[in-house]
Amino acid sequence: MSATCFPTSANAIGKRVEHQGVDPLGNFCNKNTNISRSSQISVNIDHLLAEVVSKTALTSYIATSSGKDPDRVYGLAQCRGDIDSNDCSSCIQDAAKKLRRRCPNQADARIWYDYCFLRYSKDDFAGEVDTSSGIIYFNVENVTDPQSFNTELGALMDKIRSEAVMPKNEGLGKGKTKLSPFLTLYALVQCTRDLSQIDCAQCLAIAVGNFPNYCKNRKGCRVLYSSCYVRYELYPFYFPLDPNNGISVSKTVDSELDLFFLSNKEFINIPHCIFSKEAKMNRNSRRLMIGSTAPTCTYNECRGCKYKCRAEQVPVEGNDPINSAYHYKCVCHRP
Repeated sequence: MSATCFPTSANAIGKRVEHQGVDPLGNFCNKNTNISRSSQISVNIDHLLAEVVSKTALTSYIATSSGKDPDRVYGLAQCRGDIDSNDCSSCIQDAAKKLRRRCPNQADARIWYDYCFLRYSKDDFAGEVDTSSGIIYFNVENVTDPQSFNTELGALMDKIRSEAVMPKNEGLGKGKTKLSPFLTLYALVQCTRDLSQIDCAQCLAIAVGNFPNYCKNRKGCRVLYSSCYVRYELYPFYFPLDPNNGISVSKTVDSELDLFFLSNKEFINIPHCIFSKEAKMNRNSRRLMIGSTAPTCTYNECRGCKYKCRAEQVPVEGNDPINSAYHYKCVCHRP
């Protein structure tokens, strides 16, 4: 299932930027954990988020709780291991505000950003591998030499995954490999710090295991779970940025992105794209709409259009357009 949403801006790749106001990659509100805003659990969530906002940036990580049973709430926040404390603090502040606003009546909620992740729940989830819901972003363009590319990608992923499980690295692994004199592959993986070495390795294996199904031969891919994160690109995206990269960052970043959702939950929300468990394909179904509303086309998606630009439905499976699920793509039109 896929839909086209906002690609990352070139400015966000080229340098660190103020995080405030950046849209999250996605958020999840568990509709099975509804609460009243006046309940003690809701009060405890507010107290927990205040602690998370004030302390996470000190070490880029916090796992804590607030309140007493049966109204205790558990929380975890973590920033990407390559960013500085200022970016971490800005990201966590934004995450706490938006998650509380988007999930005001749920005791189980989580939100993903490029720089950080935040979640809270009535259940004590610390130390448990959670791949029950996730998000996959991938570049719709394919590499020109898939056999060589996939070999190099596999070797790089194995290397940085082995680094991530080492205690001294606190769940982070990153690296790059030269594909040609003018092309470099970059990759980063990270586990939440509450996981053991074995559990971190398991989560990363599950995340990377999605590559053949959703990201095969793609120029870039991101898989985000509540317990781990993996990403690779053909441009530098982690810090410090590689000054010797030989390709145009803006050209790569402006490429169309698609995203898939892996979930057995009720809803995962992305700005302009809302997906639910009902949006699944089965043998008896006709074509199903994946996004509930057409996304807003951005400037980059419409750049070059002389006249109108609007989102149109495009079948995911070109060989079976009648029964295929579809995504949205911004297309130029004459008036």
